[in-house]
Amino acid sequence: DKMMEIELVQADSNEFINVTDATNAMERLITQDRVNFVVGGFRSEAVLPMQDIACEHKVLFIDCGAAHPQLCTRVAENYDLYKYFFRGTPFNSNYLARTAFIHMDYVADILKKNLKIPKLKVAVVIEKAMWGDPFAKTAETVIVQKGMEWVGTWRPSPVATDVTAELSAIQRSGAHIIFTVFS
Repeated sequence: DKMMEIELVQADSNEFINVTDATNAMERLITQDRVNFVVGGFRSEAVLPMQDIACEHKVLFIDCGAAHPQLCTRVAENYDLYKYFFRGTPFNSNYLARTAFIHMDYVADILKKNLKIPKLKVAVVIEKAMWGDPFAKTAETVIVQKGMEWVGTWRPSPVATDVTAELSAIQRSGAHIIFTVFS
């Protein structure tokens, strides 16, 4: 029954471009702005060191975008240090991979039935980011196990502004499905 005022302090982590900017933003929020908790973080490569900083300062950090499983396994492995970290969303990249493959199966079933394509060709496009590595490692195996043909995996930069080369190569591969994994 008590109302409490919250002051919002914003910081630009610039984590898509520079991990150092992200860690500097976290340090500044904690040491200069003296925040009580942080909500944010998107890129796993940046959130891992941001997590270290927040937890070393015993400041609650609610992540709302990074998906690498290590963020939560750290809590399990060293609870006393990492107990200040919480993942709000998304679930980790292992579960994201499972869900994405379920979606791919759904699309494949529709294409097989409606277009009468006996063996679908699948191109995989996964952004070059830490959280996407589990997808890239398992995509070929899963696609082949499901009776489809894997035609290749492309890993463009998450900050790429032109993916013409990748799309041209995919078109030449004759892919029926482009399995995309991007944040």
